[in-house]
Amino acid sequence: MSLWDRARAFTERGLGVAEPFMFVGGALWVATIILASLAAREADGHERSLYIGVAISTGTAMVPLLLDYATDHRHYTFFTVALGSFAYLSSVALWSRDLADAYRFATFVVQTGATAIQLAAIFNQARAPPGPGDGKTRGQTFYM
Repeated sequence: MSLWDRARAFTERGLGVAEPFMFVGGALWVATIILASLAAREADGHERSLYIGVAISTGTAMVPLLLDYATDHRHYTFFTVALGSFAYLSSVALWSRDLADAYRFATFVVQTGATAIQLAAIFNQARAPPGPGDGKTRGQTFYM
């Protein structure tokens, strides 16, 4: 099974439909990195460092996610959630310091969407519908 097939199966198991969520989630992931980078250009000092951290941790979160899909062991889920949580909470904190700043708000909004898609796919794995005729769930429980 290819990496794409594994990612698709994981997403479909967690969200019911794969492609729309994968494409929207991927676009939001890229948008978060771009917006955090643009916000970092306008910020100073500590805030600039945090926006760089948001961009880097958001980008880096893809590595354990792909390892999860490639191995199907789910040992890397913890790292995906940890990196994404740091990035998300940092963007919330930065936006709350200046609610009128467009880059801060946009970064917060797109990161919220990307995080929601990924966490819904992860947390819904155990609630996946039964497979055909087996009486068992197709999903796995959430491992950390």
